[in-house]
Amino acid sequence: MNLPIYQQRLQTDQSLLKALTELRVVSSQYDFSRLLGKSPAYFSCIQSKQMPISVVGLVRLAVELRKRALYEPNPNRADALKGLCEFLQDEICDRAS
Repeated sequence: MNLPIYQQRLQTDQSLLKALTELRVVSSQYDFSRLLGKSPAYFSCIQSKQMPISVVGLVRLAVELRKRALYEPNPNRADALKGLCEFLQDEICDRAS
């Protein structure tokens, strides 16, 4: 059974936070919110309201991760960041349409 689109997006947002935490890009929801270009409480607030990350937030995240990937000395980590950027590009297109 497929989940409704908003639940899929909420799961995607949680997966992004988890991936960025595992890559040590962020260490908390507050750091994640800042990376999205939002206030520190943004992610916990939208989660409590069961809302997905805004398209603008995802665009800011993709730009920031792309910059970090360019300057990342560890090739494996740089590739992981680039992979997240590619995923984000697809996600942005889906959410914007």
